[in-house]
Amino acid sequence: MNDIRVFVHGRPLLHVLSVIRACHRAPSLALFFSHAIYLQPAHWHHPLDNTQQYADDTHKLQCAQNSLSRVALPHHPGSASSRLTHLHWLPVHRRIQYKIALLTYQSLSTNQPPYLRNLLHMYQPSRCLRSASQNLLSIPFCTTNFSKHSFSFTAPTIWNELPAVIRESYTLDTFKRRLKTHLTSLTTHNV
Repeated sequence: MNDIRVFVHGRPLLHVLSVIRACHRAPSLALFFSHAIYLQPAHWHHPLDNTQQYADDTHKLQCAQNSLSRVALPHHPGSASSRLTHLHWLPVHRRIQYKIALLTYQSLSTNQPPYLRNLLHMYQPSRCLRSASQNLLSIPFCTTNFSKHSFSFTAPTIWNELPAVIRESYTLDTFKRRLKTHLTSLTTHNV
């Protein structure tokens, strides 16, 4: 939050585009690591309580992102979600999905890093089904909420929810563009 105070005090001295770029870069590190909150809950010693901790942490990040959007667009009338839409920023929970889907795409397309690629397995139905050609991942069976926070469960779940046109993108830039468009449309439909 100290970074936000610096932006507020320096805001009148900077051009609008400079402020938007600076605000976008400041939370990007926190938001980049926010997927780690989802994959690795803060309270390892309380595995049953980690869902509430995840919600609290994402709420704090969302509040920080909303504050930065107010700094970037101080005279924008409307809600925080309309400012985020105007800035082309995804809300925190969608940003987490974006980062996990991006890691999954990069792991599948380049087989790098191998430790993540080894956690992902293509879906192979036991008999001939149409879903065999859908580029889906196999979701492992999980019995606890704690195990549902692992990459091996979360990545295939998010990946399989994506439309086929996104999963079958040939280039990284195309995948990113389609994915962000899809997540933005989900956000605007759920508001």
